[in-house]
Amino acid sequence: MAPPPQQSHRSPSPSQPSGKSEVSDLKSQLRQLAGSRAPGADDSKRDLFKKVISNMTIGIDVSSLFGEMVMCSATSDIVLKKMCYLYVGNYAKVNPDLALLTINFLQRDCKDEDPMIRGLALRSLCSLRVANLVEYLVGPLGSGLKDNNSYVRMVAVIGVLKLYHISASTCIDADFPATLKHLMLNDPDTQAFKCLNALFAWLSLTLEIQCRSVLSYLAKSEVSDLKSQLRQLAGSRAPGADDSKRDLFKKVISNMTIGIDVSSLFGEMVMCSATSDIVLKKMCYLYVGNYAKVNPDLALLTINFLQRDCKDEDPMIRGLALRSLCSLRVANLVEYLVGPLGSGLKDNNSYVRMVAVIGVLKLYHISASTCIDADFPATLKHLMLNDPDTQVVANCLFALQEIWTLESSTSEEAARERETLLSKPIVYHLLNRIKEFSEWAQCLVLELVSKYIPADSSEIFDMMNLLEDRLQHANGAVVLATVKLFLQLTLSMADVHQQVYERIKAPLLTQVSSGSPEQSYAVLSHLHLLVMRAPYIFSSDYKHFYCQYNEPSYVKKLKLEMLTAVANESNTYEIVTELCEYAANVDIPIARESIRAVGKIALQQYDVNAIVDRLLQFLEMEKDYVTSEALVLVKDLLRKYPQWSQDCIAVVGNISSKNVQEPKAKAALIWMLGEYSQDMHDAPYVLESLVENWDEEHSAEVRLHLLTAVMKCFFKRPPETKKALGAALAAGLADFHQDVHDRALFYYRLLQYNVSVAESVVNPPKQAVSVFADTQSSEIKDRIFDEFNSLSVVYQKPSYMFTDKEHRGTFEFADELGNLSITAESGESVVPAQRVEANDKDLLLSTSEKDEGREPGSNGSAYNAPSYNGSSAPSATSQPLADLAFPSTGLSGQAPASSLAIDDLLGLDFAVGTAATPPPPSLNLNPKAVLDPGTFQQKWRQLPISTSEEYSLSPQGIASLITPNALLRHMQSHSIHCIASGGQSPNFKFFFFAQKAEAASIYLVECIINTSSAKSQIKVKADDQSSSQAFSTLFQSALTKFGLP
Repeated sequence: MAPPPQQSHRSPSPSQPSGKSEVSDLKSQLRQLAGSRAPGADDSKRDLFKKVISNMTIGIDVSSLFGEMVMCSATSDIVLKKMCYLYVGNYAKVNPDLALLTINFLQRDCKDEDPMIRGLALRSLCSLRVANLVEYLVGPLGSGLKDNNSYVRMVAVIGVLKLYHISASTCIDADFPATLKHLMLNDPDTQAFKCLNALFAWLSLTLEIQCRSVLSYLAKSEVSDLKSQLRQLAGSRAPGADDSKRDLFKKVISNMTIGIDVSSLFGEMVMCSATSDIVLKKMCYLYVGNYAKVNPDLALLTINFLQRDCKDEDPMIRGLALRSLCSLRVANLVEYLVGPLGSGLKDNNSYVRMVAVIGVLKLYHISASTCIDADFPATLKHLMLNDPDTQVVANCLFALQEIWTLESSTSEEAARERETLLSKPIVYHLLNRIKEFSEWAQCLVLELVSKYIPADSSEIFDMMNLLEDRLQHANGAVVLATVKLFLQLTLSMADVHQQVYERIKAPLLTQVSSGSPEQSYAVLSHLHLLVMRAPYIFSSDYKHFYCQYNEPSYVKKLKLEMLTAVANESNTYEIVTELCEYAANVDIPIARESIRAVGKIALQQYDVNAIVDRLLQFLEMEKDYVTSEALVLVKDLLRKYPQWSQDCIAVVGNISSKNVQEPKAKAALIWMLGEYSQDMHDAPYVLESLVENWDEEHSAEVRLHLLTAVMKCFFKRPPETKKALGAALAAGLADFHQDVHDRALFYYRLLQYNVSVAESVVNPPKQAVSVFADTQSSEIKDRIFDEFNSLSVVYQKPSYMFTDKEHRGTFEFADELGNLSITAESGESVVPAQRVEANDKDLLLSTSEKDEGREPGSNGSAYNAPSYNGSSAPSATSQPLADLAFPSTGLSGQAPASSLAIDDLLGLDFAVGTAATPPPPSLNLNPKAVLDPGTFQQKWRQLPISTSEEYSLSPQGIASLITPNALLRHMQSHSIHCIASGGQSPNFKFFFFAQKAEAASIYLVECIINTSSAKSQIKVKADDQSSSQAFSTLFQSALTKFGLP
């Protein structure tokens, strides 16, 4: 017969307990009653205790209620005591660490006036049966054996037997058998006599065997020693006990600090915390806060003494206890924080209120709903406006900013509250008290005020006059915060903005010259940013940027950049003279930087004659690194000033290529050998020797320059260079580096086709270079300026370039347009369908453009490639090149037919697909389409998604997105208009629309571009579903052409 089916998964019947849910309910109810002295509280506890014992009896695991049961045991009701003792005895072995924390109340009950409670407590204490608690049994058992009540003595006798079974050595060492023998012979209670007689007889039979089997104790670790010593001092009020505790606590904290795990001492530390010594309190709070997360259940049992300390007479202890309570950061303890925080916010002492404010912020991070439900933000706002202590006000401001900023993403009310912080009354209230705040608080207030938009220029001047003295503050952070505020306030006032630069110059220079090098560097970084934006204002103060011999290299490097920026006609000679002195510096990196600085100044069209002479002197110095840097600079100098070629080449010709080892310097020398080979007698022979050593040259950059230089030299001096050219092309074709191989192949095919054409391509007439590309775009510099007084200025890059994604915030948009700013169109704009909110920092105009009302310029776009056409060579070019066979190259017979393919072979990194882009479908769009935002949103909600695809963007397109407006203009040229845009690098989001030329059909597009992956995600919705695919293809065609010449 088959066995009956198991019932383990059957739902409980109505008469049975409901398992986890009921235990969870009991846990919550017990917490509410913990420590309550309200009338009827004991009756409510009885009912709950009965349910707990009932569940325990029928086998349901209620061990998770251990902490709550212990906390509810503080009562004089003997029935509650019995049930609690029964529960504790049952689960002590399940939770030995928690059992340790029941010692306090059990030992206390062993001294109760009621003998029944004394006996029950002693019995429960001995029933714990936890080996590491035996030390706590000796004292109560000794007292119990001498108790006046026979019931207590009887329980104590049985307790001795239990102790013996737990630790025989402890029982023998305490001499309990002798005490039992004495009681057996002298105790008047017959029941006790019977117990003693039986017990003593049993002990007599086993004592000799057990004593012989006692093992010797091993040496204990330091943590074990600390544990033992702390237990001995737990609850001690003897003179000198606090001093002993201090020494032990110091050892515990010291071990914790150096990384030793002392979490096993949690119980002992808590038990020793019952003291009025504030130093002990501090150390105990520090320990508890550090290990609360490791022992969340034990942390629950610290609530009692922390809550008690939160009501201490000493405000310092109240504040420390409240701070420690909020630092536990255990999610299931948040109920115990609300009451103490509420009391702390109303405390008479400012230190307690200050701690409570930060505690509210900690509570918000643990449980935002609990913080909001308790209406703490409103209390903080009231304190911010009315509290007499400025540190409390500052903490309130800080907490409210963080809470309302985080809440604003889900709550409109929080968003409105966050905006109220920038209201005129609050801003003026804070500004009027600015001098009372601490330095940190002043920075906080000034940062807030920098986001405030004054009503008119008179208000701006009033604010600046009020804060004028903050520029003279000794603290650099306050000075920088004030500088940022002044710059932000006057962005739209050009004349006043320049006067602000003049005004802030002296305070910043003072800060640079005072303080530590690290502090000077931080201030100097901000001064560097201002110098780059307005060098003429600082040109007369160039001597402040001279390097001191004892300054760190990072400070010197920044000063060299600033000297380069402020150089002009009046100070160039003095600056270059100073820089030349640095070139002989023993600090090689600084010497290199100084030489580069001289070269940069030479490229700024100032006193070039003297500078060129200095650079040529560098070439004659017998220092490899000086010669290398000078060669690179001379190359750039000749590109801009070809008229200096005779003087430069005369010196360069004396430099042996064998003495130049750095790749960039060698590449510069090779470039000059090729470019001016007609003026350098030995050029072909030097190049030939370099080609002979091709395999020894490890730098691909040098090999690429060598190929081009040999080609140029061949066109100018063919007989002398023919051999070198053949060897260079052969070596290049066999080169493992793809760029070198491709360039050699390209030159070879070009020569095969037509030598004249090859010369016009490789060595065309050149014009002088007027401007060299800047390493940073103007948009990047504007973004850094927007983030003034932050690490962005020190790192010289916007925050999104060095912060992790989780700290920048996720890039998410809802399908609806509510999260994106869109407004009505205007036909006068460069991009008619786009409007950008003036106060939205996430949209595509930089802050400086918004404030100054400028139209986005075209000079901020990415590199604009020259326009090529196919008419520069005969139309048959591709066929002969394709017919050439090179078995060793592994190339297919197809040759590039477009100029872009030629650019790729030249190493210009233009990515070109193997197949030509298909022509866009024949779909005519209305170039003057108009659509208001409301209609767009309505259609976007109603229409289904017609197509959803992902495309790749070209590297040029990604580079061009550094100016996102360029994409809007590009799409508009294809009759596709942008109605809304948002985001910041690396994620951008755009909404476009278009209209059929011959009909009223509208196409809506959501385009999300990730510049890191070079991918774009496109969703298209259309009135006319039949033509949606054609429009999607047209949109893709337009998007993939973005950034291409």
